Amino acid sequence: MEDITNIERLKARQKRVKLLVFMGVSLILTMFLFSMMMITIHKIQGTGRVINYTGLVRGASQRLIKKEFTGIRGDADIARLDEIMGGLTHGESTYNITPITNEYYRKKLEVLVTGWEALKRNILIYRENPMTEPLLYEKSELFFTHADQAVDAAESYSENLASRLLTYEILLILMLSIILAVLCLQIIGEIKLNKKLNIIAYIDLNTGLPNRRSCEHELSKGEILGEKEAVCCFMFDLNNLKEVNDTLGHSYGDLLISSFATILRRAAPKGMFVGRIAGDEFMGILRNTTEEEINAFAEALKAEQIALKNNPTNYAISVSYAMGYAYSKEYQNSSLRKLLDVADMEMYKDKKRCKETKKA
Repeated sequence: MEDITNIERLKARQKRVKLLVFMGVSLILTMFLFSMMMITIHKIQGTGRVINYTGLVRGASQRLIKKEFTGIRGDADIARLDEIMGGLTHGESTYNITPITNEYYRKKLEVLVTGWEALKRNILIYRENPMTEPLLYEKSELFFTHADQAVDAAESYSENLASRLLTYEILLILMLSIILAVLCLQIIGEIKLNKKLNIIAYIDLNTGLPNRRSCEHELSKGEILGEKEAVCCFMFDLNNLKEVNDTLGHSYGDLLISSFATILRRAAPKGMFVGRIAGDEFMGILRNTTEEEINAFAEALKAEQIALKNNPTNYAISVSYAMGYAYSKEYQNSSLRKLLDVADMEMYKDKKRCKETKKA
């Protein structure tokens, strides 16, 4: 039994190691996804500023041209637009602009920068020669179109980032769900393992009855029985185990033991404790009982013995047992252990009678 317990604990330890490996990998993946989410959010925020300032360039260029047409020089506006264009291109400005590295947007921005330089040259030409107003207007409209295209490219890139962010969020939620599910399964597994170890520790695996440890625990529940307590302790011992082992083999001996455990369990009234102490020895404790119930149990056990003997599936194994019991009403101020000792002596007397009857 100790070997079985050690095997179960070894399996549990191996599962915990696998869980630690899984949790380590999951933690790395979770941190990666979270980092990618933060990077993507930062890019989306930066792209938002790029969209705003690209749109600002588009509108400011139109206002600049209107000023020039009314004879007001917009040198301050040009300087401001130069700084914004530099920020959009290189990020070097007081406007805290993070340049977009998207290839499609960079191409549109390059066209926009070229258009801006051309627009500035045409403004200077217009100042020298107002007759070039149509050309300046044409360049202004062309620049507006290029700015519009750059805004569209930035918005498209922002939408892609938003879609990527959603993917990261879904993957992160999925990863966290898997981690939670694995942890729940681990907790359930630990609960099942504890139950299994408890069964192994307190249940006899061959018979399914409480084992010696359970019997000792039951005996420790009450030391001295009062006058009003009516408790009966039983001891049982198989008479023919050695004969079965020697003639049919130990596997049939185990079958004999489990067969007796079956009839003992069937005959026991509700609330009666029955367990296997060791080998072919069994015990029982019947609380709050009467002599009538004690006799009824003994008769029920005999009936189960006969029923088993007449059952064609019992492999011709006949269960023979000796029984002894001690009733607390007859042994005042006794402990459960004392009653069990008396029952043990009575059982050996019965066993001796069985041997004498068999010889006769």
